Amino acid sequence: MSENKRKIAILGGGVGGITTALELTRPELRDKYDITIYQLGWRIGGKGASGRNLEQGCRIEEHGLHVWAGLYDNAFRLMRGAYEELGRAPDAPLATWLDAFKPCEVVALEEKYNGEWVSWVIEPPTNDQLPGDPEAKLFLPFWSYIGEAFGFVLDRLKTSHRKRHEKRTSGAGFFAGLFFRLFYYTALTLTEIVSLAFYTVYEVGHLLTSTVGRLLPKFVRGGVYAIFHLLQRLGIWFVQGLVRFHWRRAKRHMDDLGARQAWIFMNFGVGFLRGIIDDDLFRKGFDSIEHLDFREWLGKHIVDDAHPGAEGESLTLRSPLARFLYDADFAYVNGDLDKMRFSAGAAVYTLFRLGLTWKGAVIWRMQAGMGDTIFTPAYQILKQRGVKFEYFQKVTKLETAGKSIDGIEIATQAKIVDSQIAYQPLVEVRGLDCWPSEPDWSQLVDGEKYAAEGIDFEDWCSPHLGTRTLVRGTHFDDVVLGISLGAHPYICGDLIDHSDDWKKMVDNVATIATQAGQLWLTDTTYEMGWTHPGHPLLATYDSSNFDTWADMTELLVREAWPGVGDESPLSIAYFCGPMQEKPLPTTPHGPKQSCEELDQKSANQTIRRRFTTFLEDEMYRLWPRGSNRGQFDWDRLVDNRPGSNRGAARLESQYFRANVQPTERYVMSLPGTSEHRLQPGASGFDNLYLAGDWTWSPFNGGCVEGATISGMLAANAMSGLPKIDSIVGLTFGWGSYEERLKKARREQGRAEAR
Repeated sequence: MSENKRKIAILGGGVGGITTALELTRPELRDKYDITIYQLGWRIGGKGASGRNLEQGCRIEEHGLHVWAGLYDNAFRLMRGAYEELGRAPDAPLATWLDAFKPCEVVALEEKYNGEWVSWVIEPPTNDQLPGDPEAKLFLPFWSYIGEAFGFVLDRLKTSHRKRHEKRTSGAGFFAGLFFRLFYYTALTLTEIVSLAFYTVYEVGHLLTSTVGRLLPKFVRGGVYAIFHLLQRLGIWFVQGLVRFHWRRAKRHMDDLGARQAWIFMNFGVGFLRGIIDDDLFRKGFDSIEHLDFREWLGKHIVDDAHPGAEGESLTLRSPLARFLYDADFAYVNGDLDKMRFSAGAAVYTLFRLGLTWKGAVIWRMQAGMGDTIFTPAYQILKQRGVKFEYFQKVTKLETAGKSIDGIEIATQAKIVDSQIAYQPLVEVRGLDCWPSEPDWSQLVDGEKYAAEGIDFEDWCSPHLGTRTLVRGTHFDDVVLGISLGAHPYICGDLIDHSDDWKKMVDNVATIATQAGQLWLTDTTYEMGWTHPGHPLLATYDSSNFDTWADMTELLVREAWPGVGDESPLSIAYFCGPMQEKPLPTTPHGPKQSCEELDQKSANQTIRRRFTTFLEDEMYRLWPRGSNRGQFDWDRLVDNRPGSNRGAARLESQYFRANVQPTERYVMSLPGTSEHRLQPGASGFDNLYLAGDWTWSPFNGGCVEGATISGMLAANAMSGLPKIDSIVGLTFGWGSYEERLKKARREQGRAEAR
C-alpha cells in the first residue's frame, strides 16, 4: 500500500510543518501520504523549540518566552485533538490539555511617566468559553460580552478606589476621590458601550453578506449597510465629543495613575474603534491600511493628548496599550528601540481579535517547556500515524529548473550508531517525555568526539559529513517548505532566480534576531521585591532590549533540582526582547551573514554581557530587594557548578540564547510588506507548498496561530482538507481566501508569461 502513497518531504519541524503533517495524517487521509520530516539537529520545534539541561536540575531551556493567546482557536483545536488521541493516564504529568495550559492571572505593563517607571498591574478577565472547541465560532455570544464589559469596569473601579484610598494620607480628599471614581466609571463604560455597539453593528453587516443576506437585492443590501455605517459614524462622533470634553477637565490630573490609566483606556479604545469605522475596514479590508505603521494610524483617530509627563508626546501613543504589541512582536528595526514599526493592518486585526474573540482567558500559560507541552504530543502522535523523522539533516538547497522542485540537497550532520534503528530523541523527566538541550551523544557515531568538541548541530555553520540529493519521483513527490524565511537566501537561490515573487519576499519581508535569558533564583519573586500578587507576565519595560519578563516559578514542579545540601531555586524568571544588530548584508538572493556573524557561542556571550549590564543598571526597579546599594546581589542566583563562584561569574551558570541562526530569526510585520508574503498554496512551483509564520495569514506576524493557519492552508492545498470554512478567523476582515489564492496564482501566471 505504501507504494501507492504520495511521498511528501516536509522540510523543518516547526509549528507550520508539524501542523501540515497532522492535517495530512487525519483519519480521512491516512492511506494517501507517505511523509518524512527532515530536521536540522536533534529536536523539532523551530523557533518554539525547548530543551532540558540534564546536568542542571533537568531545567527547561527555551528559545524565548512563549505564551498562547485565548484567540488561538485553530492551534488549541489541534492540540486538544493531540492530547485526546494520546490518551495519557489521568495521573500522568500534563495528562490533558487543561493540565498543560492554565490561564494567565496577572499581566503587568510598564509605563514611563515623568522619568519614573510605573506598573500597570492587570488581572485579565475570564469567560466560560474554551479555545479550540470543535463547534466554536469566531465571536462569543452577545451576552458574554456584556458580562465581560461590566466585569472589566468593576475591576478597574476597585483598582482605582484602592489606589485613591492609599493616597488619602497624602492629602487627597473625599471629593477628589469621588471625582476620580466617577471619571473612571464614565471613561471605561464609554469604551465598553462603544465596543458592544460596534460589535452589534458588525454582526448586522455580517448578516447582510451571509447566504441569507445575498438573497436580498444588491441595492437593498447596499442601502442597509450605508445606513448602519452612518449610524456607526454618528455614534463614534458623539462619543469622541464626550472624550474631548473629558480631556479638557482631566488633563490637569494626569499625575494621578488611576486617572491617567482611565484616560488612556478611553482614548485608545474609542480612537481604535473610530479608526475602524472611519476607514471602513470591514468593507475595504485590513489590507487598505497595511502601508501605515500602527501608531501612525492610531494617532490619526485619537484625541490629541500631548503632555509634559510624556516628554511632550501623546500620552496614549507612548502608553503601554500602544506599545505592548510592538514588544510582543519584536517590532523594532535592527533591534533599535527608537525604530518601532508594525503594520497597521496586521496590528488592528490582532488587537481586534485579542479584545473580542478570546476564549476562557486572554492569555494561557504552558505548564512545561514549549517542546514538552506542544512538540512532544505532536511528535508521539505523528510517530503513531507512521510519519518518519530524519534528524541531523540540514537542507542546503532546493533545486529547480523550471516550475517544480526536482531535487533537495541535504547535508548529513551525524550518523546513528545503529542505522537500522531511528534516532530516539526524547528523555523522561519526572514522568514527562521531553527534548534534551543536547543530543544523546551515545546514539551517534563519534558522539563522544562531537561532545568534547562542543559541536552545536543547530549552528548553521556546524560541520557535516557530506551531502546527498533527494530526487523527485524517487524520494519525494511533493515538498512542504517549513523552514523559516531567514534561511531562504541560503537554500532557495534557484527559486529566487526563477521567481520575481520569491525575490520580492526575501527582499521586503524582514527578519530580526531575538535574545532570551533565564534565571533560577534562591529567593521568591516577592523576596526579590516584586510585591504584586500572582506570577506576572510583564511587558513594555523598554529601558533595555530585555523588555519582557515573566515569573515562571510554576515550572519548578516540572524540573528536577537536587534536594537538601545543594542550591535549589525558589523562583524562575524569563526575559526576552529584540537583539540589537547591524543591518544584514544584502545579496542577489536576499540578506545573508557570514559564519563569523552566525557563531552561536560568541552571540550567546554577547547576550550574557548585555544582561549583566541590564541586571546591574535596570532590575533594581522591578526587584528592589535583589540589589545591594545599587548593585545586583549575584548570590541570589542558583549555581551548582563545582567550586566557589562569586560575583557576576555566577551568571555563567544561567541560560542565555541569541537567536541569530537563519532558521531562528523572527519574521517581522513591517508596514507595506504583507503583500509580498507568499500564499501557502501558491508558491509558484507545482509541487511546492509553504508552511510557517512567514507566509500570508490573517495575522501576518510571528505567532503560533499564524503558523498553524499556514500549515492548515498548505494541507488544504494538497488534499482539500481541512475545509477552508473550518479555519477559524481566516477570512474575517480580509475577504474570501479562495479569491485571494486565485488572484495570487493569476499574478504568478502573468509574471511567467512576461
